[in-house]
Amino acid sequence: MRRRQSYLSAWTVLLTGFLVVLLGSFALAQEVKVLDDFENEADLARAGVTVPAQLTTEHATHGSHAVKLQGGEGIGASQFDFTGARNYDWLAFDVFNPQDEPQGMLIVIRDDIGMKEGYWGRYNGYLTLRPGMNHVKLPINNLYRGEKGSQPMKDKGPVVAEKIRQVAILPGYGEKPPGVFYLDYIRLEKEKRAAEVPGMRRFDFGPPTQTVFPGFTPVTYNTTYPPAGGQQGFGLHHAQWVNAARDDQFPNSLYADYCEVLDNPFTVDVPSGEYIVQVVYDDTGYWGGEFKPFHQRSIVAEGRTFCLERSTDEEALARYCHFQDTEPLPGQDIYETYVGYRFQPRVFSVRVTDGKLDLTFKADAAMVAKVASIVIYPAEQKAEGEAWLADLARRLRTEWESLWVYADPRNPNADAKLPSSATAGDYVLFVPALEANVNFAYTPTAGELKKEIVAAAARGEYEPLLVGVRPLVDLGPVKVEVSDLTSDSGRIPAGAVEVRVVRHLTSRRGESRFTIAPAALLPFESVDLKKELTREFWLTVHVPEDAKPGEYSGRVTLRFADGKSEAVPVALTVYPFTLEEADFAFGLFWVDPNLGEVYGPESERYWQAEEQLLRMLREHGFTSFTGSPLPTITGVDNGKVALDFTEFDRFWKLALSLGFRRDYQSYGRGVRNLNKETAQQYGVSYEQLIRSTFAQLREHSQAMGVPEMTYSLCDEPRTEDQYRTLFAELAIWKRAAPWAMAGYISLTKEQLAKPDDPHRKIFDTLTVPIVNLHDAGVLEYARKQGKRVDIYNQGTSRFSFGLYQWREKLAGVGGRWQWIMNIAHGDPYYDLDGREPDPCFVYFRTDGLAPAVRMAVAREGIDDLRYITTAVAMAKK
Repeated sequence: MRRRQSYLSAWTVLLTGFLVVLLGSFALAQEVKVLDDFENEADLARAGVTVPAQLTTEHATHGSHAVKLQGGEGIGASQFDFTGARNYDWLAFDVFNPQDEPQGMLIVIRDDIGMKEGYWGRYNGYLTLRPGMNHVKLPINNLYRGEKGSQPMKDKGPVVAEKIRQVAILPGYGEKPPGVFYLDYIRLEKEKRAAEVPGMRRFDFGPPTQTVFPGFTPVTYNTTYPPAGGQQGFGLHHAQWVNAARDDQFPNSLYADYCEVLDNPFTVDVPSGEYIVQVVYDDTGYWGGEFKPFHQRSIVAEGRTFCLERSTDEEALARYCHFQDTEPLPGQDIYETYVGYRFQPRVFSVRVTDGKLDLTFKADAAMVAKVASIVIYPAEQKAEGEAWLADLARRLRTEWESLWVYADPRNPNADAKLPSSATAGDYVLFVPALEANVNFAYTPTAGELKKEIVAAAARGEYEPLLVGVRPLVDLGPVKVEVSDLTSDSGRIPAGAVEVRVVRHLTSRRGESRFTIAPAALLPFESVDLKKELTREFWLTVHVPEDAKPGEYSGRVTLRFADGKSEAVPVALTVYPFTLEEADFAFGLFWVDPNLGEVYGPESERYWQAEEQLLRMLREHGFTSFTGSPLPTITGVDNGKVALDFTEFDRFWKLALSLGFRRDYQSYGRGVRNLNKETAQQYGVSYEQLIRSTFAQLREHSQAMGVPEMTYSLCDEPRTEDQYRTLFAELAIWKRAAPWAMAGYISLTKEQLAKPDDPHRKIFDTLTVPIVNLHDAGVLEYARKQGKRVDIYNQGTSRFSFGLYQWREKLAGVGGRWQWIMNIAHGDPYYDLDGREPDPCFVYFRTDGLAPAVRMAVAREGIDDLRYITTAVAMAKK
């Protein structure tokens, strides 16, 4: 009997061990679900690969074969099995890019909604492939609809993983010509991470639709403690408002989203004991101007204050402009430099005695306690917890690197041959053209080796004098000086020449590729010249209004660290006339100073920056702007709206004194409190609120001499719900203030041909439609209606602001508005945050304003327009 029991015990142990191994193998197998690994013709058919794609053994990452795609081929109509997809973290696949340069790739994923709704209902991912092997990963349970950051169908939630019907993978998308690629091992996989830490709790804060980072528990605006009808053991003491939780979409899926929890304790049930807590805030915001300054912020845990942060206004502005003097260089660790600084964890230890850890976030301003993540673990697990967090940091960086691919600055003259005498010294000095776009990699052409700067300008004009240096060795600091410019009849003093250097910043090239590119024009005392990093210096001469016409000469001198110097002669022709102002209304979006919300209209610092900004616009030839302050509704008395014009009046006294006389656009800075809730509060109709407000605004403006204004009512509507809401709004405005009605849309000839097309109907309804895409037929259609048409976002080149703008004016265009004056997404000096790039024309700094390179280029285009305007005026005389 004992022997039988011993045998049974042995068999039990063996059987148990076998089951453990079997179940372990089964669990391991479930870490990855293969959708397609291209081992045979049936795999090609299932993937919907276009012919003549072929199987190959080259660059296979799973099994023995991959599929070779060439000339724009890709997966077009796949039939993959997504059963159980919700149990995985990533949709992954491998692509080998044999090209020497990064290449674009489009991924389109359709679930049931996406199959019916088209572009805005499906996932559209525009990614970049590095040279060599790429392991692409997409969050299978959090694939957005439409474009990254788009709003049109966000209410329908992310793509439903288990209802995915089609996956399209198109390597080489957008490349001309598309190259050859090798695709393999399409799969669903679970996130690999460090061993679990006993007692660790991890929370990812964000909106209900957020991408929850693998291994974390979601918390949103209405995750409350104790939970209604459940025992989750964590939550806020009361629900926040819906928009307290938002997704900023950068830098990764853990820190990209947040929930504002100011003075709203977050409680977690934990056994009593000592705990280590790590908190990460989302401080930067999505748009420029969302950076929230504070004078004091802290975390209160179990009655004790931790992580106390204090700052003055100037310190807050310095924190916002932290990278204003940081210039990224090729080879620099961009992630560590920028993301590592902005998303620094706050870590502290706290003892819990009642089985509940209470965390309260305190600050002296709203939208400052924007918590992105919280990690809590027992203090006795310190080593294990720190190892887990180190692995988390690695995973977050890996995710960022999968989103952004760096491309070295491209040398447009790589094939140009220079004489050996030009490269025999320590540097190459050259005179580039305005259009050269001199970046770090730029090498001059033989024609740019001329040793003289030749320029011409009218009286009162600003004219750039450009000098480039290509160091062949490390040269150390260099100083740049300019002499007086003299002629037989006069002198232009050296003080009339502004000397700046081109500074570089990160710059997007599409949704997932970036480089380091020329950005801002900054004053300097000296600039460090490093080997094979080309520098460009902009010297802008302001010809005096009373300058004598003639030929002026001078020199630009570069003084090097070794005591040597080299001078470049300058020959400037001053014409015997002054340029007319362009007789056309055009400006940039958003005339509000971008001071990171540290200084608002209640401060003198704000108005000093506003004056600097308006002066810069005038100096660069702009005739108008958008986004100026409008009045604030403060009440209603006997049906008449009470308006506060304080900011409006101060702004326009300044703008009028500087010569702004052309029509302007109100995009971005509307009448405050103009909404249906205000109308209800004061017992008037929404239509009456609009009518009274805008009648007074028009009367007040005319009395001050303020030019006519249009008011933006829409910005690129895209979905049926948006159209429906917009048409109801437009009907009210048509009755209340038709003269002010403007909006931003596109109108193509195909849309114009359809009377029921919503864009044509919007165009017909608006008093001043502002179009992006348009053609001659659209402008002719507007002429027949007797309607003014403005244009927007037509480009930032010299041609766009010059000859093109003249042509559009002749075609009947009434005004032009260009994106964007000074707004930057998140950080003003880091372009990889937010869904759009940062094409600023002006950079705000702690020490003043700096024009972007594109601002100086725009001025040259505007001067072209002014020369044409002047020639026409002369011809008429």
